[in-house]
Amino acid sequence: MEEQTGIVTGTGSLPALQIQILDGHGIIGNAVRHARVGQPLTLDIVLENTEIYDFYAHSCIAHDGSNNADALVQIIDANGCGIGLSRAIELPVYMTSSSNGNPKHVYIYMYGFQFTSSQFVYFECQIRPCIHSCKRQQCEVNKTAIIQTTATPITITRTTIAMAITAITTATTTTTTNIIKTTKSAARFRRETQVKVVKLLTILEMMPSGQIYAAKFHSNPKKKLSTSLGTTSSQLSLLIALFITLGSVPTITIMVCYGIIIHRRQQTLNVQRTT
Repeated sequence: MEEQTGIVTGTGSLPALQIQILDGHGIIGNAVRHARVGQPLTLDIVLENTEIYDFYAHSCIAHDGSNNADALVQIIDANGCGIGLSRAIELPVYMTSSSNGNPKHVYIYMYGFQFTSSQFVYFECQIRPCIHSCKRQQCEVNKTAIIQTTATPITITRTTIAMAITAITTATTTTTTNIIKTTKSAARFRRETQVKVVKLLTILEMMPSGQIYAAKFHSNPKKKLSTSLGTTSSQLSLLIALFITLGSVPTITIMVCYGIIIHRRQQTLNVQRTT
């Protein structure tokens, strides 16, 4: 690794970087693997430990996995700036400050979208890791230094000559410093463009709303269907007893009525005999 340029150029272990799709807008949502069209989402690239490393993200795209140019959407360009798309990509690109080794996030808001050729959306980002801090910041467009000089007529005197010599010396020093800085910046940019980047990939499956609800239900450990007979035996016994009781009501009614009729008839016969 080369610490002077701030770019990881060696063969040592790379920092733990992760790309994920979060539910809702912001970095506090849960990571999701399924979404629906129009659902608020966040494309998040995160470096968990920033004590040694830093990074910036660029060249992020979404595609259907077929390498078809008609099924590809640019999300973040080569300079790390977002590319807005109505009802799909919302600007700008956000970045959290990495201090005290806390995680660093580079993220952009989206709304769920789908290609007609596939229900899966592949999200790819190129990440350039750095040591301590990146010289190039997120969404920093390359600038070329331009040195301008202006000629002004002067009256030549000894004092003027001395002042001119001092001014020329100062200007020469400043120009030399600017040239050195420009040369270093150009050299650093060439080295950065030659460094192998880290490519991150995540896949999101677009689903109808009903399937989304079913997936959330089955993924929640607190929502489980009980298959134990012991937990339902008491309820089942009550239902059986209720059905038996309701079913026996007509029979009992008939038996009572029949008993009353027999009793009345017996009373009538007894009266007739006594008379």
